[in-house]
Amino acid sequence: MSRPLPRLAQAALARQPARVLVAGERSSRRIDQYGLFMTELPAWARDTLNRQLSMNLQTWAALQEHGVDESTEVRLDFFYVASGQSEAEALGGFLRRETDYEVDVHAVKKGLLSKRQWSVTGSSQPTPVSLDILNAWVGWMVAAGAENGGCDFDGWGAQVP
Repeated sequence: MSRPLPRLAQAALARQPARVLVAGERSSRRIDQYGLFMTELPAWARDTLNRQLSMNLQTWAALQEHGVDESTEVRLDFFYVASGQSEAEALGGFLRRETDYEVDVHAVKKGLLSKRQWSVTGSSQPTPVSLDILNAWVGWMVAAGAENGGCDFDGWGAQVP
């Protein structure tokens, strides 16, 4: 299976509309001039996207302060919140089919009387990143969650090599 980020990088860095295979040969999306996906997202997902994109600026600056540049390969860890087991499994199945990511679907119960909180977490394969690539990737991840189980993309992290 192909690695999605390098193909995203080409379109994002070219800053032109392109039809790009994003996360496997069965999935394609049209991206706009900023590398963001032109997908009709529900309002909650647009809010998530805007929040995550603003955090990308800060996170990319912090990564750069720790020696990461556009040639450094990092593994991106990602986190989603799902409303239930079937929603989490729908997203987990999609990510497993369409990417080469490590994906885990699990529930956590935080107290005796609380109900289980389902989540989807995982990691990408090591890949070079830039702010443009991260923005495009976050756009895809938000859309993937919204379209597959209505899961909310809760963020990402990366270990500095």
